[in-house]
Amino acid sequence: MERLSQIYSLNTAIGTNSVATNKQSDDASSHSNATNKKQPYISHQPDSHGHIHYSDDEHAMWQALLARQAEQTPNRACTAYLEGLTKLNLPTTHIPQLHDIDEVLQATTGWQTAAVPALISFGKFF
Repeated sequence: MERLSQIYSLNTAIGTNSVATNKQSDDASSHSNATNKKQPYISHQPDSHGHIHYSDDEHAMWQALLARQAEQTPNRACTAYLEGLTKLNLPTTHIPQLHDIDEVLQATTGWQTAAVPALISFGKFF
């Protein structure tokens, strides 16, 4: 799930100066870019309603990563983490919007997410 969180963070929070590697793999075979060169990632900006519009390719990557992680986490994650995932009820077919995640987080923990325009340091995060 840590890798899944990283991908979600990349899709929602990477600045235009950052770089993401675009590799084709077995569980992402629907992606047509077979090059292994680094390409600049352009950060998605939310619309006036706070909604981020992701491409079909990004939703397919989310689906592949979530499916792969769902197979691996039951044998590796603690019960509390697995219960948290169940409560979040993340969609399997598309990348969730932050406001959807916030509804569950706010109701169960009092916490919520915060969109950031780029990757931030661990010091600022914590």
